[in-house]
Order: sequence, then structure tokens, then C-alpha cells
Amino acid sequence: MRVKISSMGVDETAFKFIKRAGLEDDFDKLAEHSMKRIQMGAFQKGPVLTGFLTSNLLADENRRRTAGFKKGSWDLIDGTDYTLVQEYEHRTKSAFIRRSVWDEEPKFVKAIEKLARDGKWTL
Repeated sequence: MRVKISSMGVDETAFKFIKRAGLEDDFDKLAEHSMKRIQMGAFQKGPVLTGFLTSNLLADENRRRTAGFKKGSWDLIDGTDYTLVQEYEHRTKSAFIRRSVWDEEPKFVKAIEKLARDGKWTL
């Protein structure tokens, strides 16, 4: 069983506005940076026995653009067969990926608002 967590950038209408404003590349960088923070959060919150699960979450090859979207949408692909089991069934560390996504969501929304308002965003 494979796990695929998607960080969807924006819907089609908002993406058209971003493209018209010339912020397409900035938004893509923002979405990628957000996915990196999700990866780091999952790495820090994940259960560690051998370190294989968490190190695979952090690997760059497990982060790639979502198929069918040119920019602004990134996927986090698990590197192990038991990531989903650990995510939902671990006694003390369950929801380590979901908590990382939940923690990142307000930061991502704030960064999008800043990008839309000022035409730039900061870390």
C-alpha cells in the first residue's frame, strides 16, 4: 500500500488570477517551501525505531510536483510500505503527517494572503 499526501496549491480560478498577475513562479516556490515544512514536521513528529520511516519522509525524491499541474501543487510520497499504518495506528505517534499538515495550513494561508496583497512573500 502506498501513501500519497497532496498539497494542492489553488483551484483553477485562483490559479488564473495568479497567472495574470505574474505570480505563478512565486506561488510555486511558496507551495514547495510549504511542502518542505510539512516534510520536516513529519520527520520531527514521526515514530523512530530504526529511522527508516522518518528519513524517507525527508528525502527530496519523495517530494515532487503533482501530475497534471504545472506549478503550485506538490506531493509527498511515502518511501515505505508501513507509513500509512504508522500514521493511523501507532499508539503514541499517530497522525504525525496530518499534524504537520494542520500546523502548516495557517502559515500557508497567511503567506498566500501576503503574496496576493503585496506581490511577494517572506519566510
